[in-house]
Amino acid sequence: FFFSHLLGRRLLEFLPFMFRLRALLRACPPLPRADEQRLRGLLREIAQTPPGDDVLPARLGKSLMSAYEALQPPGRLGFLSILARQDVDLSTVRRSCQNLLAAEDDCRAAASLRARGALREALEPPSERIIGRLAQQPGGLRFLVAMRADLLSALAQRGPFAEAAPPSPSLSPPAAGSSAATAAAATAAAAAAEAGSVASPLAAEGGEAGEGERGEGLRERWRALDGSLRRLLSTWFDQGLLKLEALSWETSPAGLLGRVMQYERVHPFTGGWPDLQRRLGGGDADGASEGGAAGRYNRMFALTHPRMPGEPLVFVHVALVGEVPSRLAAVLPSAPPLPSVSPPSAPPPSASPPAAAASAAPPPFAPTTAAFYSISSPFSGLRGVPVGGLLIKQAAASLAAAEPSLRTFVTLSPVPGFRTWLTARLARQRASGGGGEDLSGEGAALNGLLQALSAAGLDETAPFSELGPLHGPISTGGVQSPEQERADAVRRSLVGLCARYLCRATQRQRALDPVAGFHMRNGAALIAIHWAANPSSYGLEESASIMVNYHYDMPEVEARHSAYVAKGVTELAASPEVWRLAHASGSLT
Repeated sequence: FFFSHLLGRRLLEFLPFMFRLRALLRACPPLPRADEQRLRGLLREIAQTPPGDDVLPARLGKSLMSAYEALQPPGRLGFLSILARQDVDLSTVRRSCQNLLAAEDDCRAAASLRARGALREALEPPSERIIGRLAQQPGGLRFLVAMRADLLSALAQRGPFAEAAPPSPSLSPPAAGSSAATAAAATAAAAAAEAGSVASPLAAEGGEAGEGERGEGLRERWRALDGSLRRLLSTWFDQGLLKLEALSWETSPAGLLGRVMQYERVHPFTGGWPDLQRRLGGGDADGASEGGAAGRYNRMFALTHPRMPGEPLVFVHVALVGEVPSRLAAVLPSAPPLPSVSPPSAPPPSASPPAAAASAAPPPFAPTTAAFYSISSPFSGLRGVPVGGLLIKQAAASLAAAEPSLRTFVTLSPVPGFRTWLTARLARQRASGGGGEDLSGEGAALNGLLQALSAAGLDETAPFSELGPLHGPISTGGVQSPEQERADAVRRSLVGLCARYLCRATQRQRALDPVAGFHMRNGAALIAIHWAANPSSYGLEESASIMVNYHYDMPEVEARHSAYVAKGVTELAASPEVWRLAHASGSLT
């Protein structure tokens, strides 16, 4: 009976996997036979074209790209499966190895060099030769980036019945030849669309699975194809081939600015073109900013590629301020007040200002801190290609040259994974009855948060829905009412748990939070965690209003990057205050 019960239990555990595999195999129908034969023929011709032939690959490449773009998502998966199977000829590899060994045994230097070249050529998969030929064609690089986005979307899917996401909304940016100022008048009614990947997402896993391969075996070939694409794209999007663009309302092409508006993910341009103009202009340079800084300038930078003209591969917003910002309002330009109905008439251009007014003019603002507060990469096909870190470093160098007063380069960054992590940890803590294995660390911090929420009369979702009684800064002293003390306890627990999440939550020895991992990999250090930095509904939903600063100390960036790549979070760079929070079980005292 015991063995029968155990066997039945194991079968029940295995059934979901069997049903999922069956669904994977049926998820997408294969390509129609005629389309499959046409694509195979095009791939074969491109792979076999002699290296010096430039005419034939152009014709074939255009035909191939047109055929792929005409396919529906299941057909695209079928094409990717065919391309992924364009592998090396093992018999040719064996023969090349034997020739090399024979040449080495006979000590024939010239023959050995020829054999090594033949072996290198035999080890290059036809799929990589095809990708290289496509990259040389007009529009080929853009096509490969979009194709990799399709491949990544297929690999990321977990269920076979997921529907394809709708295409990203288009802003219909103006023609590249017009100026931004004239385009603003023509498109004043257009609202900025929520940005996303411009590549077509795919519906599901599976795809055409012939030649004896289905399910996970086919996915392994997709992963290998993705590795080839990522490696080749990293070469083609190298630092020497990218151009840093300092975006300007007056001089940048309107088409480029329109795409920046369309692709912005973090802080959408809800005010349209006037909103963009504020983020490109002088901001509150002559007065106090909303966040309390003595003045603010705003800049935007983008990286472009000569083979993808008019497309911002990645772009970043920068605020030049007088101190390290602790709130989003200190860096994000806000709309100016509406003018009065009857504004005073301006003096004629030739009139000279009164002497008293001229003498009372404030001195020019000299910013000391550059705060990167939004970075967006609209092309998901460039995931893993290090264009974002390159942009920050190049933008910092450009700013340092243009603004000699700058001393500090930081970010004001969200914590996108905090809610998911904390929700899972709280559920596990409740399931354990508040006990758990680590009452001296994470368990104690979670218990402290649960107790603080209960004492404040709040449920566990309160920090992620509305600030309510939690609104306001964390108290640093003075007499508090009981309500203030209870709210402070919740705030302190959340900030401490956020520090623990950023510094100690890992996946394969890397920071679990994607934004933290991005900046740590680029050589930045986590220096501060701020409560109520983004009290918007999105900021609450994402990370209970918390934002953080990562510091780019340029002389230390390369050493920190190398340490993080080599050892992961064991070499995570953070300030003593952040580490104290991470180790203090959520207490600030």
